Amino acid sequence: MRALIEPGRSRVQRVMILLGFMAVVSSLLTVAVQASDIFSDDFETGDLSQWDTVLAEGGNTVEVSLEAAHNPVWGLHIKTLGVEDDARVGKEIDPTNQLYTRVWVNLLSHVTTGYHQQFQVLASHQDDSNAKIGLVAIRRSSDDNANNLFTLPYPGTGTQPWSDTGFDFPLGEWHCLEMYVSVHPVAGELKVWFDGNLVTYLSSVDTGTSPITHIRLGADGTEVEAEYYFDDFASSDSNRIACGSAPPVVLVDARTIGYWKVAPHEAIATEVLTNNGPFDLGDTVVTTYAQLVAILEEANAVDMKDQLRAQLLAAILNIANGAHPSALGYDITPIISSAITFLDEHPGGVPAAHPDRPLAEALKDALDAYNNSGE
Repeated sequence: MRALIEPGRSRVQRVMILLGFMAVVSSLLTVAVQASDIFSDDFETGDLSQWDTVLAEGGNTVEVSLEAAHNPVWGLHIKTLGVEDDARVGKEIDPTNQLYTRVWVNLLSHVTTGYHQQFQVLASHQDDSNAKIGLVAIRRSSDDNANNLFTLPYPGTGTQPWSDTGFDFPLGEWHCLEMYVSVHPVAGELKVWFDGNLVTYLSSVDTGTSPITHIRLGADGTEVEAEYYFDDFASSDSNRIACGSAPPVVLVDARTIGYWKVAPHEAIATEVLTNNGPFDLGDTVVTTYAQLVAILEEANAVDMKDQLRAQLLAAILNIANGAHPSALGYDITPIISSAITFLDEHPGGVPAAHPDRPLAEALKDALDAYNNSGE
């Protein structure tokens, strides 16, 4: 992808580009990719005839209704009572070793305390065996009121390595959820995007050797109470589908320098850089994750220019990842622009005695406050 802030541009051009940064990022999140469609259903038939199986155990609800529609008329209503676990629909597809899915979800009520309730499953079998390859689920624990979003890449045997995304699924709002799963006993992958923002990326995991042959949507375990609306489901074996229409604005938290430079978040930082970079910081163009970490490591350097560059890079990463530019109550993008201009105009260092050090420090402190606004 073409760089958002290209080297060689004038300072005025850089400022104008960054002032429009959020508009560019927003468009990246909402452009639909032309995909090889495997199966889709917007439920506008008014029934579940597009699906092969419908399972509602113990009084649970699986129905198409007007109230469940995201767009335009009909949607899928799922409700579990906590007695039996299943309330879902299923579809058999041609075997594939990778699959992208997209669905709009409205979580209507808090999931009751218990084990994970799986609400989207890609599997190698239609029944409730352990032949599940990639899953998304919500879990609430006794000491946490949040509807925590979990993922699971699974080969079908052994301990299930559930992974907490650290993301709390909002209540009573429509949101776009995307998933990607690839099958491999060593190099499997699982990605989940929420409203276009990558919230988990698991790579080099064991997802088994059996191809994906079944899609399940709706509650697929366990016995907890929950209620959902689903709509506009789509899947592809070749390309990410994206949300197709603009998702609601979600205030994604800004993250600190410490978040972006540590190994557990390397995959997310790399994807942000790949999709939105290179990043021109005025005196440096960031093209690789190794460069990114090296700059962030200088956040406490003696030279104020190094400190400013580190906070600037973290702020650009945060905005490119979907953080709101007005998280502090004012727009941070002019300060980002000023920081780029400062670094561009000061090719040498900015030591303690430098006359422009107070300006560099003020810019650095403002960016630091923004990067800490999500903590």
